[in-house]
Amino acid sequence: MVPGATSTSTSTSTSTSTSTETFPFLSLPSELRIAIYEYAVNWPDFSRLFSRQLPHFRSPEDVAIGATTLVLSTPAILLVNRQISAEAKGVLSMKTLVLEAPPPYNRGHMRRMRIEEYISEATLQMVRFMTLKVNLNCEPYPVWYWDEMVETLLRVWCEENILEKVVIRAKYTRLWAPGGSNFREGSRHMYAMKLLRRLKAFEEHFPTAFVSEISDGKATTSYIGSDALYALEKAHPEYEYTVLVRNSDKGAPVAAAYPKTRLVYGTLNDSALLEEESARADIVLHTADSSDHAGAAKAIAKGLAAGYTKEKPGFWIHVSGTGILCWQDMQTETYGERPVQPPYDDLENVSALTSLPNSAFHRDVDKLVLGASSDTVKTAIVCPPTIYGPGRGPGNRTSRQVYSLAKITLELGQAPQLGNGLAEWDNVHVHDLSALFVLLVEAAVANKADMDAKLWGKEGYFLAENGHHVWGEISKQIGEVAFEKGVGLEY
Repeated sequence: MVPGATSTSTSTSTSTSTSTETFPFLSLPSELRIAIYEYAVNWPDFSRLFSRQLPHFRSPEDVAIGATTLVLSTPAILLVNRQISAEAKGVLSMKTLVLEAPPPYNRGHMRRMRIEEYISEATLQMVRFMTLKVNLNCEPYPVWYWDEMVETLLRVWCEENILEKVVIRAKYTRLWAPGGSNFREGSRHMYAMKLLRRLKAFEEHFPTAFVSEISDGKATTSYIGSDALYALEKAHPEYEYTVLVRNSDKGAPVAAAYPKTRLVYGTLNDSALLEEESARADIVLHTADSSDHAGAAKAIAKGLAAGYTKEKPGFWIHVSGTGILCWQDMQTETYGERPVQPPYDDLENVSALTSLPNSAFHRDVDKLVLGASSDTVKTAIVCPPTIYGPGRGPGNRTSRQVYSLAKITLELGQAPQLGNGLAEWDNVHVHDLSALFVLLVEAAVANKADMDAKLWGKEGYFLAENGHHVWGEISKQIGEVAFEKGVGLEY
């Protein structure tokens, strides 16, 4: 920092030539100045900063000796004069701000620190590129620490922003507390689901800048998709099939099982690819993270609308999930209890399913599909509950809920149970689910106008179930079998 240049007013009141004389740095070639700025300015490493703060946020004694005193300063090069400041800020704005940890909890002052105490709102509003890495499985940051920071970012950027790209990488896997799930675990799960929905709100507010890489711990969706492909190919080998796969490693077993199938390599974030393929496909069956990836849903809707007409419509069979029906239990936190609302009906009262509150899980994507429905794009939403049974495709062949419950039972040494274990749910065998997909595809091919009113659009909402269970009873059965087999359970 140049001595005496503690404010911008002294140096910027002079002419350019005077500034150059006062600051010989400005006489350097611009390329060299930019290189210096590249070296001199960068966003703080917040993860390291917060981790250094954590040991000092333990007790009132730490506060008393000043261990929690936080001193943040602006890089000196940003304070020299207006021209240098503007040039350096321009370089800084091209760098990506990475947030991979929330501010820690100040135990001395009994409060969570706020992100604004580390980086001002004005500075946040000048960010052009940002990556938010939210790992809800890591300590020492509980879910609600992240929630508060994300809420602040949304508020600040909704007021003003120059964002060009926001990458959200979020990971959450539901964990079971030793001795079974308890209220704290249920509360953690509720907060995690709320936060994941809030992260998806970034797409609504910043549609041109948003890139989603959100995972909520669900098993790979190839379980549904690969079994559906098996059933379709068996029923109609004369159809031409195109399958989206991530890479050649994922595509190899598909190509081996179905040599006539056309493979397209890409991910759900490849919007242009999804639009192009949707525009050329007569029927789109979307099973890959379909219930929660808004970007993919928008791309499919756009592609179908561009590729088809009222005379020759395109069809979209979208897989949602009955998690959308849990909205009231999540609001009232009635985990492990009997349902507090009457059953939903997809025959006589479909409007109750298509008008669920916006807070409902999967609702944002459901609305996109329903909104895309028209004479040109005919949509059907399929909502399976717990899926079970062996898959028949070349990919993943197992579901997750009961398998995970059995695995956790063996790991904990006892069968977990949430609350009173009275929660009820429906189930469907994966082969029966695939049979429904075959029927819907056949109906799309037939394209009978007299069936449109019930099969597609606002009425085309299908709760795919053929069984019912109580979770506490399932957990008890798993525990009994494990105990009988002598695997060391406490019973």
